[in-house]
Amino acid sequence: MSEAERRAAHEWQRRAKKAEDEVLRTAAPARRYHKALAAIRHLTRLRRLGRQRRRLPNKRWGTTLQARVGGHKIYLRTGVHENGTLGEIFIDAYKQGAAFRCVMHCFAKMVSIALQYGVPLPVIIESFRHEKFEPCGDVTEHESITSATSLIDYIMQALEVEHGSR
Repeated sequence: MSEAERRAAHEWQRRAKKAEDEVLRTAAPARRYHKALAAIRHLTRLRRLGRQRRRLPNKRWGTTLQARVGGHKIYLRTGVHENGTLGEIFIDAYKQGAAFRCVMHCFAKMVSIALQYGVPLPVIIESFRHEKFEPCGDVTEHESITSATSLIDYIMQALEVEHGSR
């Protein structure tokens, strides 16, 4: 193989690797975007059908779950309606930056509003389970869940364990 052929082959491999990396980098966010979009479409469909938002009372029951996902502490607080169905969630993630905490707060707010408009919990869980990003890893301080691919994955697993059968 001549030097020119070797350079051309190397350049082709470099470009192929770059294109593959670009596809992998953009595929995961696009998949997450489409899952979130499906949940928003479901919520919009319910609003068009005349579903009213069922807010929780000022005094309500709930639970607080504490766990560590990949060494990062997270608190998941839930609020339930009088009949025991899940109505809202709050997420406190520590050891993270302010931007990440804000995104987690916005995610919790979106899930809470969807629940209050009547989006079934299994639909929400299915939309956000198995999302993969850091922090991830072993889950400690929780008796049923042993590992999670992200904090969102842990939250969906915890909601499924605690409220999935209701």
